[in-house]
Amino acid sequence: MEFRVSFKMILRRNKKADLLENALTLIIAVVGLAIIFYAGWQLYSVYVNQDETNAKTAINTIEGRINLLEDGQLGKVVVKQISGWFIAGWGKNDAGRPDKCYFKSCLCICKDSVSSNIEDCQTNGFCRLFDVEDVNVNANVMQVEVIAAGESAIATESCGSQDLIPLKEEKGALLEIPVKKDKDKIEINYISPRCA
Repeated sequence: MEFRVSFKMILRRNKKADLLENALTLIIAVVGLAIIFYAGWQLYSVYVNQDETNAKTAINTIEGRINLLEDGQLGKVVVKQISGWFIAGWGKNDAGRPDKCYFKSCLCICKDSVSSNIEDCQTNGFCRLFDVEDVNVNANVMQVEVIAAGESAIATESCGSQDLIPLKEEKGALLEIPVKKDKDKIEINYISPRCA
């Protein structure tokens, strides 16, 4: 009889130990999953916000380079390419510029949409103000073709001009943008190797 009582006591004790062990395992699993989800969320938010961070860095770099230029001086700014973003500029007397520009000339980096217009810069852009009369941004788009009909030759064809610069080209990770600063004007004239 003593053997049976002892065996029942052991069974009861093991059930309590199992319950305690299972509860502890469950708590550790929940905490582990919470840490994994938090780390995943942090990585996702870094990835999603990377383009905005790169755009802010690019406009700050361009602004810094322009501020370092003397009147009449030409310089170049190297920025990281950002797919889906563009550079645009407005003089202080230009109609239709973003409200962010107030009563000054401004240069903006904006998130591209289907229309690539002023509303994009107002809601999804980063602008810097300048005390000049005009800011001209111009992308002269050129296409180079190799013609191979008996003889090889290179022909250059203009695809037109646009008043914004896309921040993504097909090759390379960096984009070199020429900037010229005059007393009352800032000019950015970029020649793109491909037609948009």
